Amino acid sequence: MTIEDVKRILSGVTDLDEKIKSKQQEIEEMRENAKGTSASVLSGMPKGSGYVNSRMEAIITDYVAREQELQVELMELTLKKQKIYKLIDQVSHAKARKVLRLRYVDCMQWEEVASRVDCQKGNVYYFHRIGLQMILQILNDVYDTEAL
Repeated sequence: MTIEDVKRILSGVTDLDEKIKSKQQEIEEMRENAKGTSASVLSGMPKGSGYVNSRMEAIITDYVAREQELQVELMELTLKKQKIYKLIDQVSHAKARKVLRLRYVDCMQWEEVASRVDCQKGNVYYFHRIGLQMILQILNDVYDTEAL
């Protein structure tokens, strides 16, 4: 594992946020669609009630299975995000930890980070490097990097 690997892991927070929002939206859309589904919508042609009931049953079963899949995916994404947050929280250097949070969690540009940490941009780069090195050490010492 290298510093670049650590940057890639930390940069993944933004992707995780987008994926989480997408899954939440998909679940919400499914629920909204399910509210409007009725037996009359399912039946385009006159058929026996058994057809409509079995069709409704199939739709409900598919809906429940897909929502369960989405909930599992959502939970996995949330756990990954929490692992990254926990990793940043383990950085013992306060300014380095703050720089990492501002840069990777809050997605701030370097100038914004420097302003929030109240130091020169060069010092922000220094604290960033310290934080990355600390996380690299943590990952090498403690974590199975494949889990991230």
